[in-house]
Amino acid sequence: MLDEWVERTVDRLCVAVPAYIRPRAILLANSGFIWRVFLYLGSLGRTIAGALVHIRSEEDMDLFMRETAERSDDRIAQMARFLRRRAGIFAVLDDAGLRLRFGCTLFLVALAALGMLAVGGAEMAACAAAACLLWLSVAIESGYEPVCGALRQRYLAALFLRTGALTVFLPEYFAGYLRFGVSSNVVLQSAMIVMLGIHLTLFFTLIFLNTRQPLFLRALSLLLGAAPALTAAAAVALAAAGLAQAPLFAAAGVLRAAGALMAFLGDRLMEITSIGGIRLRYNAIWVWLLICGGFFLMLMGAWLSAGG
Repeated sequence: MLDEWVERTVDRLCVAVPAYIRPRAILLANSGFIWRVFLYLGSLGRTIAGALVHIRSEEDMDLFMRETAERSDDRIAQMARFLRRRAGIFAVLDDAGLRLRFGCTLFLVALAALGMLAVGGAEMAACAAAACLLWLSVAIESGYEPVCGALRQRYLAALFLRTGALTVFLPEYFAGYLRFGVSSNVVLQSAMIVMLGIHLTLFFTLIFLNTRQPLFLRALSLLLGAAPALTAAAAVALAAAGLAQAPLFAAAGVLRAAGALMAFLGDRLMEITSIGGIRLRYNAIWVWLLICGGFFLMLMGAWLSAGG
């Protein structure tokens, strides 16, 4: 009894469901969007069926798998050649990293001089002084005889000049923060604690433990590394204080903060590799991007601020 009822129900559904769905499907297919969906789905189904129709036996499956593997090997080989070419380019850039920094810092000096002529201002003057100090530092590193011909302690001279280039911005950023008249200094204090914490962490984990370097150089790295950290903290605080200002001033603050952070990381990276003895692949490229890129962003921030 129950079996007969189920069979009758199934028979009725087999007739009623297609009769209900077919005209509505035809109606939907006449609309532009649904017609395209049906077309794409049909094309996808035919493509899959055409790919599977050849796989009807184990021999066909083996042939299919071999062809797929050969194509995959070709793609992997092409990718490997592509990566080798890119690695070769990075290796060339890494070898030329110091020369790139020399040329880029010289360009920054010219750009800062142009900024002094175009917009002027104390911050642009700080950028010009910092760019000159940075170029002198890189010139000493690269052994540029007109600059370092009579120098004996070239490493120390380059270190002091680079630190001076990063410290020039500190008074100007701090004065700019004070000009906003922020009632609470919690942002500045927090930024200083965070940046000095990062500096101390990098020093004690990657530099201090390298006993192969003289204690004097390690202690000097600890002292001089605090200046870029404080500059970055002042830039971050200045950016936070200027977010409520006009969009141009807010953008200038963000550029300053990003540039100061990049320059700080580039300076620490140079110390980690020279004093800490850590070997980083493509180190010269990273230093070039961080130092020169950071100074460029700070210069653009000064330009926007003076122009606004």
